[in-house]
Amino acid sequence: MKIRFLKVILFYLLLVFARQAYCIHPPAVEMLQASRDPERSKVYVGFCLGINSYFGDLNNNSLHIPFYRPLGIQILMEWEVIRSIRLSAGFFKGSIFGEERSALRNLNFKTSLLVPHLGLTVKLAQFYQRRYTLYFLTGAEMIFFTPTGDLKNAKGETYYYWDDRTVRNLPEIPSNLNTASIIKPDLHYEADYRNLNLDNVSNYPRSAFAIPLGLAIEGNLNGGFYVRAGATYHYTFTDYLDNITANSVGSRKGNAATDKFLFSYIGIIYNLPVAKASHPSTNDCIYEKNQIDHRKAAKQKMK
Repeated sequence: MKIRFLKVILFYLLLVFARQAYCIHPPAVEMLQASRDPERSKVYVGFCLGINSYFGDLNNNSLHIPFYRPLGIQILMEWEVIRSIRLSAGFFKGSIFGEERSALRNLNFKTSLLVPHLGLTVKLAQFYQRRYTLYFLTGAEMIFFTPTGDLKNAKGETYYYWDDRTVRNLPEIPSNLNTASIIKPDLHYEADYRNLNLDNVSNYPRSAFAIPLGLAIEGNLNGGFYVRAGATYHYTFTDYLDNITANSVGSRKGNAATDKFLFSYIGIIYNLPVAKASHPSTNDCIYEKNQIDHRKAAKQKMK
């Protein structure tokens, strides 16, 4: 019985000694805490940059627009409600372009888009040691749009498309053969198509409901950061993104299908950390070290 009691006392003394030795060196404790990766929340924020592709009534057979012009950006926030499903919210900002040059018609447009959305991000699969994840994205969104056209240059000269494939400042009639000058479209898209009322339909809405459908691959970069690459197809319920519809007149007449666009992107996703107080054991150690320092200082004064 006495031997067992002595073993308990010895074990207790060893624990006290180890605790005191651990607490006398707080830098080691701080290093241990700093090296620990912070606990992550269920909230993700992201920024994506990409290119927009238009699908509508015009055939883009003569589109000479620099690479940077049809760019789009997306800012989003996601909240993980269960392990494989996140609720998402955010908005998209960008533009789509179209231009058709043919024997029947010469048309162009640029439409600015602002698209807030609510949706779901669904995990489909993980692969390569679970560092990469495949997601399916869907939801509901509202599209606010403004279709414009490039009909005149900076001098106010109207574009006239001649049969020889040139653009001139005067109509193609015999009396203008020697006086018409060749001009170049400036791609400024100064004309608001709805205000021009080219098809006698001036009051069409400039907002519409849409359904996004997308796939994305996300790679873990560590430290709470992820890189995401994907594409989202926006199926809209309007035929006025390009200002060409089945109700358009003359050579402007289009088909009855609605307009769509595709956003292909790459971006960064960040998993927000959880705000936590300092570890209790660290506070205890700091307190005990302060007490030791006070006792040492008191002994020095007594001497």
